[in-house]
Amino acid sequence: MNIVETFFKDCALDKVAYIIDDERITYRQLQKKINQYRSVYKALGISNNVLILLPESFDFVASILACWSLGIATYHPSVTLPKSTIQSMCENANTTHIITNTELSTKLHIGCKFINIDTLELYREDKDYSEQDTDKDIFYAITTGSTGAPKMTVHSIYNILNWARVYSQQVGIDQSSTIYTTSKISFNWGVACAISMNLYSKSTCILNTKIATPKLIKHNIETHRPTHFFTVPLFIDLLLKSKIDVDFGHVTLSMSSGDWLPAHLCTQFQDKFKKQLLNGLGSGETVSNYTFIATCDNQNINSLGKNIPEVKLRIVKDNKECQSGEVGEIYVSAPFFSKTYLNYTDDTTYEDGWIKTKDLAYINDNGCLVYMGRKNSIFKINGVFINPIEVEKQILEFEGVTNCIVKPTDVESGVPKLAVDLICNQNIDTAELRIFLNNKLENNKIPKVYNVVKEIQRTWNGKTQRTIVNAV
Repeated sequence: MNIVETFFKDCALDKVAYIIDDERITYRQLQKKINQYRSVYKALGISNNVLILLPESFDFVASILACWSLGIATYHPSVTLPKSTIQSMCENANTTHIITNTELSTKLHIGCKFINIDTLELYREDKDYSEQDTDKDIFYAITTGSTGAPKMTVHSIYNILNWARVYSQQVGIDQSSTIYTTSKISFNWGVACAISMNLYSKSTCILNTKIATPKLIKHNIETHRPTHFFTVPLFIDLLLKSKIDVDFGHVTLSMSSGDWLPAHLCTQFQDKFKKQLLNGLGSGETVSNYTFIATCDNQNINSLGKNIPEVKLRIVKDNKECQSGEVGEIYVSAPFFSKTYLNYTDDTTYEDGWIKTKDLAYINDNGCLVYMGRKNSIFKINGVFINPIEVEKQILEFEGVTNCIVKPTDVESGVPKLAVDLICNQNIDTAELRIFLNNKLENNKIPKVYNVVKEIQRTWNGKTQRTIVNAV
């Protein structure tokens, strides 16, 4: 069977598939649009892979699915990425065609053939679907580059369908569900929710062309009444800071993923909206989440829960399995995870069927995973290794601090210091903060420099931007 035929099999075609900016498209209408794009893309002779650079739209969804149905692998970087980054992706993937629109094509000037959806004539439907090998590579997930340059991980049809199967069952999504995700389809979390899981389950998905705001989140939650709310820590933070009240009464499951969610945000969300907030962990290599917490109670609030069904997980340090409570690198394995990067030689990530995630964690007494940051974000100052997440967790317990990032400063001087950028919702006394930290951390892990800032630098998909450093 073809992957798109799988999505539409036994589907109620008059059911709403997507709501984008309050406009609706049914599965029947989406199917017609896919078939129209199939006809065009087949005629244009696209056969290798294609970069799709579009804002959120029904045409974006239909173009992805039209390509997948033709066995054409796609990747979808954010329209906000620098032209040089997009060009580098095209060169790495040996891409010859870019599907885009008039506005974006005039800005890029990249040496590829542009397929402008604004000028395409869509009339003939191609319904001649061919059988597909499930091992066929169909999607290149872009890593975020939170500690380095973005890479692309290769995912097959089997990966997409089976991740959707396992995850949908785990979070209780079926054809009666409505998904609302604040993530764009250009993000892996967006593809996982809005394409893979939504279509596999024959549910409805809510999207927006604009970046989510507290006001927009309130509108979508209260107007369209989703059963499942998927977001990232950035929007949880903004929603809580806004003081906007939202009726989550009909939402059966809320989940944050994509980045570390500080415990205080989880607590505040639960207290304000009277709903549990699940905290998930995943990567481009795993399609999306491979673990999440089942509750958000005091016992497990700093935890990421346990690995989801069919996912194996190990904690490894110095090539040895860690004991309970010992921090090490997370290794994960599943039949539906990526097996390689696209045209990138890396002998450190994929090893004997395991993905070395570069995420650090330990298993607590309840058997749950406690996140301790990225391996590449750990740096050394004056001979001492500093894990910024460890320090940040303690700083965030200080009243008035809503976000922070710990980093080395004055590295070039040869006498580096530990610094912290703070975002606060009230005036704080940094001297009192230091005294507070004296009871929490070793002296060499206490920041020496304190900067109150308005914002923290983030990657293109909202993750905290951490620079790889070797301060000594």
